[in-house]
Amino acid sequence: MYKNKIEVIQVIRGIAAISVVFYHCKANLTASDSFKETLDWLFNSGAAGVDIFFVLSGFVMVYSIENNAGEKKVSSINFLLRRFIRIWPTYLFLSLLYLMIQRYLGEVKNEINFKLIVKSVLFLPTASDDPPHYGYPLLSVGWSLNYEMYFYCIFALSLLWKKYRYYFFFSFFIVSLFLFPWIIKNTYSFNPNEGIYFKNTYLNFITNPIIWEFAVGVLIGVVYTNRYLYQIIKRYTPNWIPYAVLVFVVWQFVSGFRGGHGITYWGISAILLIVVSVFYFSTKKYPLRLLFLGEISYSLYLVHLPVQLLLRRIFELNDLPMFREGQSMLFLTVVVSLLTAYLSHELLEKRLFDLILKKLKQLALI
Repeated sequence: MYKNKIEVIQVIRGIAAISVVFYHCKANLTASDSFKETLDWLFNSGAAGVDIFFVLSGFVMVYSIENNAGEKKVSSINFLLRRFIRIWPTYLFLSLLYLMIQRYLGEVKNEINFKLIVKSVLFLPTASDDPPHYGYPLLSVGWSLNYEMYFYCIFALSLLWKKYRYYFFFSFFIVSLFLFPWIIKNTYSFNPNEGIYFKNTYLNFITNPIIWEFAVGVLIGVVYTNRYLYQIIKRYTPNWIPYAVLVFVVWQFVSGFRGGHGITYWGISAILLIVVSVFYFSTKKYPLRLLFLGEISYSLYLVHLPVQLLLRRIFELNDLPMFREGQSMLFLTVVVSLLTAYLSHELLEKRLFDLILKKLKQLALI
């Protein structure tokens, strides 16, 4: 059951990332473009890639901890530092690069001040309304990383409880996501777009129902890493069930059924996709191109908006406005984003991470 990497996880990461890319980039198409209708049909639910990432994060954190349990104990600080240096340097660099592109090319649409910059690079919500985003950081897709870092902090805190870590983890989220809103506001919702409104920005943020997706991902991981439960599920599930689930997942995403963030919307298919993938398709081999897409998925998620803006402004500044939209612009944006994501992955995610990790080890911090 255990191995270092589950290949299907990388495949799902890649598919989720490229779905978000097409969801944003299909806005370049015009009504006269021949396959606009097809891309709208395929990727109108492309933002569901975020829900997939959230459920996947919960699962992967449990799997990585349990898979290494026999080698050495993972401390709370060690875990949090590793997650932080894997995510933050790349995010910081690309956020500031995006800001420079906006400022230099005259594309700043909203007021950018020091407070916004600080909150953006520290993974803090920038507004108390507009759930589940609560304002957008410098690099707009970073709103989802605010939730990722919050989840990592709570998961790291749960590691302090050692063998009771999952009891603490689930108790914390039951209290913060259900009991606290119910007691204080006498209300509850599974809809992240509604949230629970408090006067405090951070209370709004930590009580938003979209966080349930991380909790469900952790639950999937706990069940998957329990050999007894794993064997029961594998033994008593009919062979046709996983394929029927995949059909439903594809149908929900292309039909628009229950569209939106949250466990009762796109989260339904995100959860089902992770479950059937890790339980029934984890032993299969996948094409290297799909695995590569999964490897660069984090960088791809971050770079595609800066790439799109840069290309658009280059065409405008060179008096070539006809190329800033349409099928050719979509194609160019996706290809350049893939190439840029590869460079970002190699230079920032891998080499910079290794360099920072080495320095932290020298300082005996890890």
